[in-house]
Amino acid sequence: MLVDANLSSGRYGQVKLEISGVVVTDSYGDHEAKLPSGDLKIVDGFEVLENSTTAVTFDFRADQSLHVTGNGLYILAPVVYVQERQRAQVDTRDPANVKINGGRAGTDFEVGMDENGNVGVGNRIPASANLSIGDDGRVRVGNAFGYGRP
Repeated sequence: MLVDANLSSGRYGQVKLEISGVVVTDSYGDHEAKLPSGDLKIVDGFEVLENSTTAVTFDFRADQSLHVTGNGLYILAPVVYVQERQRAQVDTRDPANVKINGGRAGTDFEVGMDENGNVGVGNRIPASANLSIGDDGRVRVGNAFGYGRP
């Protein structure tokens, strides 16, 4: 995803990405993935300086974001590394290979989404979590099969 926008200078406190659907392709074909929330709101933001380019990179960590339930359904709870560079030089001649050079490092953090759709630093669904999707469509973490003694 590449966005080129002219913004007024100042501090922007959040970025909100609306996600309408997620499709996962595996060796068996395409599958819709469940997203705990329809949007990804990243709070901490970035600063735009006057008459310069601010580049904000969102690196989606697929290896930490994609999960599979016990019955083979996919869940995407994004884990995103966010990095800002002020006064950067951005080369977009090849949209498939955008290059960001120079500038001054700004915001630098990682956020994740939990099973309830809450986004924040330190949030995420653990890789070892036992997951299910309830009849109400909500993501559940825990032992869905009742193993162990009552």
